[in-house]
Amino acid sequence: MKGRSIVLTGLLVALVSPCAWSQCDCPGQFDPNRNGIPCEIGDLVLTWNRAFYGLVDTVTTPTCICQDGDLDCSGLLDVLDVVGLLGVICGDFDPAQLCGPDFSCSLAHCPAGARRVTGGDVFVESKAVPAGATGVHVGVYFFNSVNLSAIILPLEFRSITTGSFIADSLSVTVHGRLASSGFVTSGLPPLGAYYAAPATVNSCSGPVANSYDTAVWALPLPLTGPLGVLWGGMNTGPCLPPGFDGFPGNGTPSLVLTFSVTQTAGSFEIDTCCIAPGSHLAFVDCNADTVLIPQFTKGVITIGGEPGPCACACVADPRCDGTADIVDVVAVINAAFRGGHATQDLNCSSSREDVDCNGHADIIDVTRMISVALRGVDPSVLLCDPCGP
Repeated sequence: MKGRSIVLTGLLVALVSPCAWSQCDCPGQFDPNRNGIPCEIGDLVLTWNRAFYGLVDTVTTPTCICQDGDLDCSGLLDVLDVVGLLGVICGDFDPAQLCGPDFSCSLAHCPAGARRVTGGDVFVESKAVPAGATGVHVGVYFFNSVNLSAIILPLEFRSITTGSFIADSLSVTVHGRLASSGFVTSGLPPLGAYYAAPATVNSCSGPVANSYDTAVWALPLPLTGPLGVLWGGMNTGPCLPPGFDGFPGNGTPSLVLTFSVTQTAGSFEIDTCCIAPGSHLAFVDCNADTVLIPQFTKGVITIGGEPGPCACACVADPRCDGTADIVDVVAVINAAFRGGHATQDLNCSSSREDVDCNGHADIIDVTRMISVALRGVDPSVLLCDPCGP
């Protein structure tokens, strides 16, 4: 466990700062179960359920400003508190060395971890499938530039065409880098929950597609959109090192969504959302105990039907985020020289990596992508238009 460094930002201040209140009692801060045994697996499970699923009402003590389990006194239970409890259980730190018995009474001395938009990307695969297809697999790909100790991923499945949706099954399984690193272990609390409908009141802040509350463990049939899914994973071993899953055809996803689809031709999308009370899309920086909000690219699933008009918005943009950058260059190199498969979008004659529209990815595509993405050359000069005359 020495390789992993979990440091609760706010609690470190306790080493040099006295408590602001002379009378304070916070028996549940490290012992949410109130059984006299602080920081045991039951406390972790309870805090996980309170933070992400709202299954149990949170508890406060009149003599303490923090909720039970709110290790960093941020005012809410979130992934940082769960990571902190896991750190104590795994022996990464001793809470007695981090805070005095009265420390949690002072919010001024216990700031929450800062949130910042950085640290990586989450990319959901888009694909076309036959009407009524079963066992459809959709990859979720991660790029992280820092060591990670936790990932929180809320997803929203939303119909674009009425009747075009998931039919009767939905599961999330771990693959790729997450599976090989032991990022998700059997000793952790439940890793997922479903939400049958959006919340009537958006209790989460920030730019989100929708807010959900009240988890359900079996989705009611027939499934209708929108519906929410919350997946969360943590690691009791070394942090997940920086890395890149790649893209469909050029990598291995860390998560795979599996479902069947309806017979109705059309499409639905897989976006991110927010889960009340405190679950947003988030990475946790293992070294700084900081919540990072990664960039997110939604997926669009197209079901059957006749081919539509030419649509090639993602040519020369394998990540399909509207910007040509180094990640797109790597995808073209993989397709041209490393045996990677090009990504073919529905209703587009050229793959995303075939930037000169000659039918395949080669050295010319690589040089043109480098010129546009890294050297600032006008893309209209070097990139083709598959939908043009």
